[in-house]
Amino acid sequence: MSFEKGDVIYLDFLIPRNSRFENHPALIISNANVFDADEIYHCVMITHSELNSMFSFELRDEMFNKYPIPEGSIKAHLIAYVQERHINSRVINHMKKVYLDRVVDFITDTVFKNWD
Repeated sequence: MSFEKGDVIYLDFLIPRNSRFENHPALIISNANVFDADEIYHCVMITHSELNSMFSFELRDEMFNKYPIPEGSIKAHLIAYVQERHINSRVINHMKKVYLDRVVDFITDTVFKNWD
């Protein structure tokens, strides 16, 4: 396993409504058990797009181990699973655990819970 939860990498995402792939930074949100079971990572897209802002988690410098940070925001609803061979980069940064936990909570709250 070359990557771990919290790593920021680049991969091609299928863009909704366009039906085309674009290379974007992504945050790995799955743990080692997922990779051990199926040799995949679950990743969430990072983008500059302001569409669907209710799913946006803004990124700040202090959330990462080094500078520069990926610009834009996490789009909680744009989650993909990917095999290691489809990752287009080395690790470009790593999100600190406290913020990674907040991202996962945000994804759970905005994507998987009912909105009444």
